[in-house]
Amino acid sequence: MDSPKNLQQMWTAGMVSAMAQAGISYCCLGYGSRSTPLLLALLNEPTIETYHHFDERGLAFHALGYAKATKQPTAIIVTSGSAVANLYPAIMEAFEEEIPLLIITADRPSERKQVGSNQTTSQAGIFSSHVVWQFDFPPPDSLSSIAKMIALLAYGLSKLDHPIKGPVHINCMFREPLEVTTKETLKNCTIPKYFSPKQCIQQFHNFARDLSLDSPGIILVGFIEDERDQEAVLTLAKKLKWPLFADITSSIRGMKSPELIPFYDILLATDSAKKLKPSTIFHFGGRMVSKRLLNWIEDLPPVSYIHISSIAKNYNPHSRLTHRFYIDPSLFCDLLSHVASSSCLSYWKEWISLSERAAAVLETFCKAKEPINEIYIPIWLSKLDCDYSLFLANSMPIRDADMFFSPIKPVAVFANRGVSGIDGNISTAIGIVTSLQKPLIAILGDLASFHDLNSLLQINGSTPVLYIIINNGGGGIFSFLPIAKVASKATFDRGFAASHGYSFVKLAKALQYLYFSPSSLVELEESILKAQKKSSSAIIEIKSDRSENYALHQQLLSKMNLAIASVEAL
Repeated sequence: MDSPKNLQQMWTAGMVSAMAQAGISYCCLGYGSRSTPLLLALLNEPTIETYHHFDERGLAFHALGYAKATKQPTAIIVTSGSAVANLYPAIMEAFEEEIPLLIITADRPSERKQVGSNQTTSQAGIFSSHVVWQFDFPPPDSLSSIAKMIALLAYGLSKLDHPIKGPVHINCMFREPLEVTTKETLKNCTIPKYFSPKQCIQQFHNFARDLSLDSPGIILVGFIEDERDQEAVLTLAKKLKWPLFADITSSIRGMKSPELIPFYDILLATDSAKKLKPSTIFHFGGRMVSKRLLNWIEDLPPVSYIHISSIAKNYNPHSRLTHRFYIDPSLFCDLLSHVASSSCLSYWKEWISLSERAAAVLETFCKAKEPINEIYIPIWLSKLDCDYSLFLANSMPIRDADMFFSPIKPVAVFANRGVSGIDGNISTAIGIVTSLQKPLIAILGDLASFHDLNSLLQINGSTPVLYIIINNGGGGIFSFLPIAKVASKATFDRGFAASHGYSFVKLAKALQYLYFSPSSLVELEESILKAQKKSSSAIIEIKSDRSENYALHQQLLSKMNLAIASVEAL
């Protein structure tokens, strides 16, 4: 096991390496003890020149002047305490003039704070609104934590000059001993490269030259708003002949493209799919809903993971990111199309074969006249041939849709995935339908509905909203979490599942909503047709049992694994 001392050295060595890769060649150092690990790491980096000064205020203004003259980011490193506060005037000046300064302040660990420890104060966020980005890094506790911290640091360094230039504050906690005597370094740590819009064009040729486009690759697509970007990504997938995993929020499921793999989430629960490891991943747009996909990526051997989006948001929860392009996906695809060609058809064909088998399993699994369940709903919705938009509440509705929704034509899908809350979903759905003036189907859980019941009183004009409320008597998602296996039934029901015995029938009557309680897919379809005929909003309550729903998911996964394994054995 790595000692805290070794981990600290690896962390600071990685920090300095990331600084060098970000183009920092000049660092202003204050004197002090807590910053010792960083100073020692810097002295071992030949590409970064150091300047020392005993007064932190003067040190910061020196860095400001150097950055002004060179037009390059300049670093400042100081110890903890009042040394940090002395940097503030220069940081204010840098912020107003958009001068890129990297401020790294050494700090005591959390257990030393607010207990009377010497030279210790609150340093996180001390520069408030006068920096373009800031983060409070804890001491490293494992090799994996260091990799994640360095990846986040690389993102922070990219904020020095994009979208605007300015100061970045990194507060780093260090534990004693501060003096490092080992010579160990962090091996195989990926430091992502971030490309500003200008750099995307300037350095694209060098980037493309190093790509292995003739090796197995996958295209991921999160939320993309612009139709031109959507079409460009589909065209690129067709040219490369790479499987395309379209997130439920991407709104491109249903587009006619043989590269689309709609059931990738449930496929990644099978041993066969897990073995199909790519060497390159292109990720366009926003984040992906599938946790199974995230875990699979984390377990992959080193890959080139390239994220392309014009939105200045960082996405790297798996710490696999190697490149980040702040550019419109359509422009990236256009640039890449000049060097792209399809030469790895076998990998694509394997995914297509698995996807077709998954579709066959789902088709036989879902019977129209059987008692309705939570899995059936997104499968059934996929077959609706009418003009509607779809809103998905968080927790189980969006996860099931991500696994099983494969519409016969494109459907606009909406969800509140910013922080993935279950509050305000009814209000959001009404806001969407008011804007679009187009029928909307909203799939909600019971708890999400309870959170926003008063919003059913909002006036939304003549455009109906069909609320499909899955009432499983509590929080259904908790049945899928480890706590369900270790907690007693009483503890689980009270502390996690939020069990209740409520129904929505009386509420619908009181609010003058049409109400239906279908027990089969046939009855569900009839309910929707009746609501559409009356052009009226409706509450369609589907009763479900949490334990049975969990068992059904496990049964389906087992059938999927067996079906795919049997095909491979032929």
